[in-house]
Amino acid sequence: MTRVIDFRLRPPLHTYLQTAIWEKSGYTKFNRLQGVEPAPSVLACSPDLMFEEMQAAGIEIGVMNGRQCNDFRGEVTNADLARICGDFPGRFYALAGANPFRGKSNVREAETFIREYGFKGIAFDPGGYDEPMFCDDPRLFDHYELCLKHDYPAVLTLGPMGGGGVHFGNALQVDRLAARFPELKIVVSHACWPYAIELCGVAARRPNVYLMPDMYHVGLPGEEHYTKAIETVAKNRFVFASAYPSRPLGLAVEGYKALPISPESLNDVLWNTAARLLKLEDGDER
Repeated sequence: MTRVIDFRLRPPLHTYLQTAIWEKSGYTKFNRLQGVEPAPSVLACSPDLMFEEMQAAGIEIGVMNGRQCNDFRGEVTNADLARICGDFPGRFYALAGANPFRGKSNVREAETFIREYGFKGIAFDPGGYDEPMFCDDPRLFDHYELCLKHDYPAVLTLGPMGGGGVHFGNALQVDRLAARFPELKIVVSHACWPYAIELCGVAARRPNVYLMPDMYHVGLPGEEHYTKAIETVAKNRFVFASAYPSRPLGLAVEGYKALPISPESLNDVLWNTAARLLKLEDGDER
């Protein structure tokens, strides 16, 4: 079975259950957007069923993105992510949530969770803070410097639903950020959808930009652009994610297996590129 790292997986545990994505209206909205039905584990809000679905799909590792938003997306605390990683060692890794409006202590908090709890980077929601912003806003620079210090990725949630409008998910801000921090590994969750071809153009220009369209890829407009990027402009810089519970795990994996790409590229997307970003050693990969 093909090994899989799911780079955006939100389990039904702790403060995740207090966020909009785990409200019935939330996951139903995103399932309907894709024309799919909720997974059994989602309907039952069951971690045990989720683990069964992970195993059936070949997902060995789930990556949880911390979140410190003031809009509908809510907050998933870094302490809860550390607790989940501790309860299920080797099954989950975490990215620290960040919010620049919380001051210098917020940067120190992220560093604490990277240094002491093994977090693998920082997750950003530029459109979901006290004031919606673009990802190249200078108020985020201290957090990016911390990612550079530890050589871990900055994962940006840039899509159509956050902020004051779809434009807060545009691709031009990624180009500006990648130029400002050329050594920073920038993973774009939701891949700036619907600006699919624009972000592909940014990836062609900026070798530090990684695409992760997750739920906005298979079956939606722009699929052909993201798919072609896997073996061209974003070769070795394309990461698989389900965005569970927004998309069922098995359906997400099978959708990628059906893409017209080589077996080598599929392995890169499902495992190798994510493993490099997480700096997993042989012993960590189990």
